[in-house]
Amino acid sequence: MVRFEKDKFTIEIPNFTTEDWLILHRELCYVIRWIDEEKASNDFYAIADFLGQLMPDLDCARKMEIK
Repeated sequence: MVRFEKDKFTIEIPNFTTEDWLILHRELCYVIRWIDEEKASNDFYAIADFLGQLMPDLDCARKMEIK
């Protein structure tokens, strides 16, 4: 479910663990990196790298969970 509020939006995915989220994000970054050069510019690869750099490791992400 997506909820839109002033200046932000929230995506809720039930039954989705922190580890599931990290795996999905890692795989998404992997897929983005393999997009054909004819379909992507250098800026696109920079976006993929930046997205990967924003991610915490599993221990840090678990500390971010709301208990």
